[in-house]
Amino acid sequence: MWHQRIIHEEDLEPYLWRYSNRSLSSRMRALYDQQKQGWPEFHRGHDAMKRAQTRRVDLENCWVFCRYTPHRMASVSARVDPLSILKRPCFLCPENLYPHEKGLEWGDDYLILCNVSPIFDFHLVITHRDHVPQHIQANFDTALRLTRDLSPYFIIIYNGPRCGASAPDHLHFQAIPRQNLPLEAQVWEEHNSRVHGIVIKREGILIAAPTDFSRRFLTLESNDPAVLSFWFCQTLEALAKTEAPSSEPMINLVMTYRDRNWQMTLFPRDKHRPRCYHDQGESQLLISPGAIDMAGVFVVPRKKDYQRADAATLHGIYQEVTLDKGRFSFLIEQLVKRK
Repeated sequence: MWHQRIIHEEDLEPYLWRYSNRSLSSRMRALYDQQKQGWPEFHRGHDAMKRAQTRRVDLENCWVFCRYTPHRMASVSARVDPLSILKRPCFLCPENLYPHEKGLEWGDDYLILCNVSPIFDFHLVITHRDHVPQHIQANFDTALRLTRDLSPYFIIIYNGPRCGASAPDHLHFQAIPRQNLPLEAQVWEEHNSRVHGIVIKREGILIAAPTDFSRRFLTLESNDPAVLSFWFCQTLEALAKTEAPSSEPMINLVMTYRDRNWQMTLFPRDKHRPRCYHDQGESQLLISPGAIDMAGVFVVPRKKDYQRADAATLHGIYQEVTLDKGRFSFLIEQLVKRK
């Protein structure tokens, strides 16, 4: 079944002429174009994405987008408790994909697929061939290689199994064009991580905790994959001390590779969904933050919620779902001790 899901090169060839080379990024974009023609469900999802409404919301010292995406209702409202996961077939396993869904092979174990309900143009999913749990620490080296191979056009996203992954039982990453996330521009392109909130600065690694973005997060930057992997693991170990024991601390991350550097934004989380998600009646807002929301694009499937989500509401959601000041300060203290 795995090999039946790999797209044939002759099916991709008619779409490659639009791009300047045959790099992996170009072939991914050609796959996206081919699947719009050959996979009816994705064609509908892509059309729905094109009709999505977007508005900018200015928070106190930063800005975000609020995006009305009714086609994302199933993902935003997905039941991810263990019993619900056990009851449903895994939609990322090769045997459960849509009949016309095909992808590009990456390495020996991964398949690059189009996201059936994209948030952005060229929104893709990179899924493991086997049904193995979503777990980043054991697969961080894979994330580094994937980020490098998909640069410079794409950035990589990872949602933890308890805070954003709609398939916490199946290892996967997402890829989107790098220009879509406001925080990427506000932090990296303006170099805020390099001059504000520095936690550790030494040969091979820079870790910072930029301020004034309505949510608490870390940035890690390195040109050495072994060093970055070491400090990422150190961060996870420190995070584990701030919450109850589990298989993985609650995190989202966004990673890019440019100028021979890996640049990662890491969001330590306190909870998956804010109180307003679970409210009843008029006070309910169906907003379920994952990495994309944390990086500045709130995905909102109901129009009334899209219209009501103002700066105070979105700031409050960020504050609620990320670590509080005390636990975040403890995390930084733990990292400084490990220097």
